[in-house]
Formats: sequence, structure tokens, C-alpha cells
Amino acid sequence: MLVAILIPVLLLIATVLMERFESRVLDVPSRRRPLRTPLRLESAPVAQRHLRAVPEPLVVDVTPARVSVEPIPLPRAS
Repeated sequence: MLVAILIPVLLLIATVLMERFESRVLDVPSRRRPLRTPLRLESAPVAQRHLRAVPEPLVVDVTPARVSVEPIPLPRAS
């Protein structure tokens, strides 16, 4: 019977202590640094800004692979 009374009382004490700990330690006061001014939004679309940032587009010269009709030889097991 003593255990049936002690457990809820201990839980209540632990809850009160945790609430005090949270309010003292975890509640952070407001920032003291001045806030940065908001950034100005640009009116140009993203693609135009990207093209301005890239000096020259990369051009790759690709030639088609040689096509053959004969099957690829498979390695033989020894």
C-alpha cells in the first residue's frame, strides 16, 4: 500500500521539478542581435539568372557509336 501511494507522489514531484527545469534552462530569451533586413526579391526568373551566372554554355561534341549487326563475342569458360 505504501508503494501505491509513493509512486504517484514521486511522479508528481518529478513532473514539477522538470517543469521548473524547463522554464529556467530551456526557455531562451529573445535574440539580442539586431535582425537582418529582408533580402530584396529579384524580378528576373530563375532561368535568366542562371544564364547570367554561367559565362558560356558547355558544348559537347558527341559522335554516334559505330553500329554493328554481328553479336558480341562472349568469353568462354575454361
